[in-house]
Amino acid sequence: RHLKPRSFAMGEMLIEAGTPARALYFLSEGRVNVQITVSGGVTRRISTIDAGNLFGELALFAQSRRTADVVAASDGKLFELNADSILELAAEEPKLHAALALAVGASLAERLGRANREIQALSR
Repeated sequence: RHLKPRSFAMGEMLIEAGTPARALYFLSEGRVNVQITVSGGVTRRISTIDAGNLFGELALFAQSRRTADVVAASDGKLFELNADSILELAAEEPKLHAALALAVGASLAERLGRANREIQALSR
């Protein structure tokens, strides 16, 4: 009831930078690219997310605007969990809410670790 299934096509914009964050997404099939636009309007891919992972959590939990575009790199399927549903889970299913928080924390920790390794490699 909380997860909304959605299909997408290759090239579809799933998240647009600068828009308010209202949901996070569980990628069940396919791949998506996280990209930013740099000076001169050039687009740079900063990561690729494969099925079995989540995305969109950073801005949602920070209660801020999206920091990057997310574009489908293939056809695929995802499940959307909006902010209201997350709050409902906290009240109705605290164990499930705790598991979600741990999954989001693990995802963020993995991304931060990868970013740290990339920064270290670039500084050599």
